[in-house]
Amino acid sequence: MVALNKLVVAVGKNTAGQVSRDTLLARSILPNVFYHRLAFLYMAEMLYLQFMFALAKAVAKDASLVKNVPLPPLDVAMF
Repeated sequence: MVALNKLVVAVGKNTAGQVSRDTLLARSILPNVFYHRLAFLYMAEMLYLQFMFALAKAVAKDASLVKNVPLPPLDVAMF
């Protein structure tokens, strides 16, 4: 974060008339936040798919699970 602030200050001096420091900071941080949230959602989807594949294998072995499907683990169910 310190390096980003130094970069923002340096670029801010060069573009003081055209772009505000706050706008530059917001547009630099936004892609980073988006990337981390997307990675978080991707991991949640992977956990859900792993649960569903495991459930499909269990149902193939024991068809009675279809009537009484087990709940997913909490970390999978939250997403």
